[in-house]
Amino acid sequence: MYVLEKRGYVKVRDSQNGFTAMVQHALPNSQDPQCMDAEGTRTFFSRYLKIAELRAQGKSREEINRFVADAFAKATFQPLSRPSVDYMLSTENMW
Repeated sequence: MYVLEKRGYVKVRDSQNGFTAMVQHALPNSQDPQCMDAEGTRTFFSRYLKIAELRAQGKSREEINRFVADAFAKATFQPLSRPSVDYMLSTENMW
């Protein structure tokens, strides 16, 4: 389980079932609780962590988008290699 703090996400508890849980903040003021399997953790999760870190550093959306594009081009970030499970549970209507 990861929570967002001032400098980015911090691990607060180890997984008991192989899934990684977090409250994703796709937008600075949004709260999107989600859990992802090992493949999602390997591919998406590192990107979420880095984006949060860059936001905390004050980087602009354009700078972050460039970083992500470069990271994919350099294979620092990996695309999914197989189908993955990423589910969200919330008591709020997200849309």
